Amino acid sequence: MRLNLNEAVALFFAARLLAHHSDEHNPHIVSALDKLAAGLPAGTVAAHIARVAELVRERPVRSAYIRTLEVLTQAWADRRLVRLRYRAPNRELTEREVAPYVIEVSRSAPAAYVIGYDRLRGAIRTFKIERVEAAELLDEPYEIPADFDPYDFLARAWGVMDEGAVTVLLRFNGVAAPRVRESLWHRSQRLTDTPDGGCELEMTIGSVREITPWVLGWGADVEVLAPDELRAEVASHGARMAQLYERDMA
Repeated sequence: MRLNLNEAVALFFAARLLAHHSDEHNPHIVSALDKLAAGLPAGTVAAHIARVAELVRERPVRSAYIRTLEVLTQAWADRRLVRLRYRAPNRELTEREVAPYVIEVSRSAPAAYVIGYDRLRGAIRTFKIERVEAAELLDEPYEIPADFDPYDFLARAWGVMDEGAVTVLLRFNGVAAPRVRESLWHRSQRLTDTPDGGCELEMTIGSVREITPWVLGWGADVEVLAPDELRAEVASHGARMAQLYERDMA
């Protein structure tokens, strides 16, 4: 593979994002990065990609997670059903037969997900791979519907969830607005400047749950104008935080 310098740097960016995403020693990531570094001309970029592989290699090993990921990868590649023992965030443990349609990574956290048809619910569902306690590859084949496009399916999602379209409207003050304007946060976003030097950000996304931590990360520099559900959730967090710290402010 012949790459110019700028193309090699683009791969270095991808390698760094891969390393940020992997919070464990994933031997397949290490092997892929080692091969990428070896395939590039000797120099700065190759050396840095090799160093990224070393950093991933130094992390703790989670053998159970790697085995689960390998089973899901094989099921996805071979179009074979997989039986999952899955523990939801509410600690409910269920057994499900799932047809993997796509494996996706979160853009905001070191987490991976399998999206596919879940026989238990009779619908497409999203499963966080870290919550899978056991995975068994089955012999039964399946077909991915011809009209299923994972990128269209995830188009509205803030991360990996689409629970229905919801319009979010956020007002940022003049302190935060310059940072907000620097990035494209979502493909649907619409930015409007306000007279006080701030801005309003409007987006149509697929889940309030996924965006809540991001909104909270802006602290008092943002106000949620819509929807009411998100505004109430952020206000509740703010009230609990005030109670937590009020003894230090007395």
